[in-house]
Amino acid sequence: MTAAINKLNVAVSPEILLRATAAIGTKEEAERWLKRPAMALGGLCPIDVIATPDGHSAVETLLNRLEYGVYI
Repeated sequence: MTAAINKLNVAVSPEILLRATAAIGTKEEAERWLKRPAMALGGLCPIDVIATPDGHSAVETLLNRLEYGVYI
C-alpha cells in the first residue's frame, strides 16, 4: 500500500485507496481514477482535492456513490 501512495506523490490515506480499489476494481485502476477529472468534483481530480478536509469529504462521498451505483 505504501508503494501506491508514494507513486501518487500525495498523502492519500490507506482507507481511501482501499475504498477506491474496492469500488473501481484494481489498485492500478484506483490510482488512475484518483488522477482523472471527476464531474462530481467540478472537473477536478480526486487526488487534487483530497488534501483539504472538504475535498477529502467530497472524495469519500463520491466513493460512496460509486459503491452504491449512484453516478450523479
